[in-house]
Amino acid sequence: MTMNSRPFIKTAKQKNKSKAKLTGMLLTYGVEDLEFISLIAGLIAISKFFYDILVMDFGDFWYLNLVIGVLTLFYSCYRGIYKIHRFNKDISLYYEKERNEAEKENSEITKLPLGYETLYQKVIYTNKTYQEYYVYSNKVNEHLFYEDHLMFKVDPYDYKIPENIRKYVPFALKDRLLKNATLFNGKSWGLASDIYLNSKIVSIKKVKYFDMLATNHLVHKTIKSKSNIDLSFNGKTLFLDEESRLRKLSESSMSDIIGVNTLAVTKDHYLIIGRQGKSSEVSPEDFVPSGSGSLQREDVLKIKSKNFLELIAFGATRELLEECNLPKKSNVKTRVFGYVRLLKRGGKPDFFCVSFIDATKEDIDMHMSRSKEVLQGFQGLPRMIKLQSLTDIDGMIQVISKLEQDSAAYKRIDMDDNNAISKVSLQLHVTKKFLQEYQLNSINPFKELEKQHHYEFKQSI
Repeated sequence: MTMNSRPFIKTAKQKNKSKAKLTGMLLTYGVEDLEFISLIAGLIAISKFFYDILVMDFGDFWYLNLVIGVLTLFYSCYRGIYKIHRFNKDISLYYEKERNEAEKENSEITKLPLGYETLYQKVIYTNKTYQEYYVYSNKVNEHLFYEDHLMFKVDPYDYKIPENIRKYVPFALKDRLLKNATLFNGKSWGLASDIYLNSKIVSIKKVKYFDMLATNHLVHKTIKSKSNIDLSFNGKTLFLDEESRLRKLSESSMSDIIGVNTLAVTKDHYLIIGRQGKSSEVSPEDFVPSGSGSLQREDVLKIKSKNFLELIAFGATRELLEECNLPKKSNVKTRVFGYVRLLKRGGKPDFFCVSFIDATKEDIDMHMSRSKEVLQGFQGLPRMIKLQSLTDIDGMIQVISKLEQDSAAYKRIDMDDNNAISKVSLQLHVTKKFLQEYQLNSINPFKELEKQHHYEFKQSI
């Protein structure tokens, strides 16, 4: 291969980037009904034209099929090219205004919504070079822990990204496109109502993963136009009102995908601490709960129940089994014991659980050795720490506290930057904090797993 020929060969990275751009364009602008109908009509008309030639059926104006086919296909192609051009233009036209520590600044000025003040509190988690704010209520946590009948209803309309920010969506995807990251658009659930002590029912809405990238991930971005100084977008307006109050979930225009996390113990008394992979797009090699992720659309169908806590427990259990690479028929018992709103993501809701896995450390080690996610670097091997018993809360708290304090434990593996460190994620820290608060109230969440409540999860996925 000569040097001159190389520029004309499309590398795998270039192909991935082109595919990601096409995916991003389709997710941003979609396919309009007229475009789809025009494409189908064009294909049918041209097919009819060639069929008439094949069977030599030349009636009056037989050639009109060709004319119609060419015109309709031209319209569809024109719209596709226009959208690709528009997508590329919106990526290059806007730039992020430099704002040092924008997340910290926005979080510091955030006030609680009306109705939250006497129940919730804003808290900061500081660890090494890492700071993040979240909102939570220990009273609401206990409400979730003991409530038997917190039900959910599904909003009748699918969530759609507001038109006034859709123009900025390509920019929100810019970093991922530059990194040649794969764009996917899994179907999820967002939380559409706030949780109070008297809450008996909550609303959930149909959202997609892409919606979160385009809304909750845009809240600390300030975007301006290179060619129009009057055109500007400040992402904090998505989650803060004019008085810098956090918008209630019932008033939010964002996706607010429901996050689920769980801390698990094996039947031979091992605590599972998860770890992000070296190739993970977010927080590589950070320490995380045993299982974490988001609710999926199919979770509602599988639980065959309208109990919200059962839904959260199911989703957390599914994530746990996936990240431990365990069979779906594994027996797990899970219970919800906490909830926060993450200011880093504009008040995105995250729920926390505790789980017991009817499997041993040896079982998990065996299954993890076969994990494609681990082999590809997207997930790290979990840390398995021996406890005195299944309900050794002191031991669990000490394990997480040691990770937060021990600099040696933070050293990342095979990183180019010698100063790069891992960190205990906010989700793992919050899990520890909730364990401590329950302990102060003489409550052991893992012991409560032994009691029967209908929203506990104890069945095969």
